[in-house]
Amino acid sequence: MNFIVKNLLILLSLLYFNSSSNLIDGEIIETKVSFGFFNAGKASMLVDNKIYFVNDLPCYKIDVFGRTTGFFDFFARVRDNWGVYIDTINYTPQKFYKYLQEGKYKKNEILKFSSQPLDSVEVILLDKETKEEKDRIYFHSKNQFKDIMRGYFMNYWISSVFYLRSLDYYQISVDSLIEIPYLSDKGKYNYKMKYLGSKKINSLNKKTLNALAFSPVVPENKLFSGENPVTFWLSDDDRKIPLRLSATMRFGQFDIETTDFDNMIDEKSKEIIYNKYK
Repeated sequence: MNFIVKNLLILLSLLYFNSSSNLIDGEIIETKVSFGFFNAGKASMLVDNKIYFVNDLPCYKIDVFGRTTGFFDFFARVRDNWGVYIDTINYTPQKFYKYLQEGKYKKNEILKFSSQPLDSVEVILLDKETKEEKDRIYFHSKNQFKDIMRGYFMNYWISSVFYLRSLDYYQISVDSLIEIPYLSDKGKYNYKMKYLGSKKINSLNKKTLNALAFSPVVPENKLFSGENPVTFWLSDDDRKIPLRLSATMRFGQFDIETTDFDNMIDEKSKEIIYNKYK
């Protein structure tokens, strides 16, 4: 069950983030997660209404909170928080963090990208309960960097899918493969997203919406089933709001759908969100 929930949350990270051109301080997106006919969880993505400085660069701070609900919460309780700091100039990640509670498993870590040398990252290990610093580890080589990035897959996607929301799709052909680098200035790894064109979808309130559809190129594996097993949609307008993600798996269908959107978050609203995911 924990394996199912973990992969569900990985899929969530593919969708809920802001773009460079559409990034709005204080934006919040609320979602629901379902497995077949069952409500499995909920998640919130918020862009802080403050600017932070990391590596001497002004940065946006983006958090994604995810938790299980109902039946899933009883058998596989999840309370996760992934965060990223992205500079406001080039929109490159400067700092990641993850605070994970998945059943009995707990992990709290911070990853900082170093500007000198370019291929250097620092991982700060935190206590599982108090989040106090325990140790620091530095990674420099290409293989080390690749291994550590696997552990921050969620954060990477939070910081990279904004790229999709920044593009002008009038200039991109249907079925084109959009290449998204892990870190553009490193140029070592990339991920491809297939653009499926403009579609019409029905929202939760039964309205018909114009949407841009995408499908990540997923290597053949035992988890997903069929052609384009994962599809997600952005609103086909200037804001490109995340609308829905659907994943066809061998054991059933997962869906993540936006239930509410706001761009006027304040300190009180942030506190309510933080408490909701404890």
